[in-house]
Amino acid sequence: MKKVPTSRVDRLLGSMGYGSRAEMARMAKAGGIVLDGADLTDVSRRIPVTRDLPTRMEIDGEPLDPVQGLVILLNKPLG
Repeated sequence: MKKVPTSRVDRLLGSMGYGSRAEMARMAKAGGIVLDGADLTDVSRRIPVTRDLPTRMEIDGEPLDPVQGLVILLNKPLG
């Protein structure tokens, strides 16, 4: 069985460009982060990072942006 990766809420949202970890903590205390229909006040909580996370989480009443994929281009000349 595959292990589902987890991440702290503040670190995840900070890496997605929603603000700094401190800003995410202030937003959570003000009730701006909702996970599965309930206000999330503890941003140090680890949550599973799954494909359906953008549909389960809201930031200031807006759904979470989809997680971006990673594309790596490599130019390796012959020789």
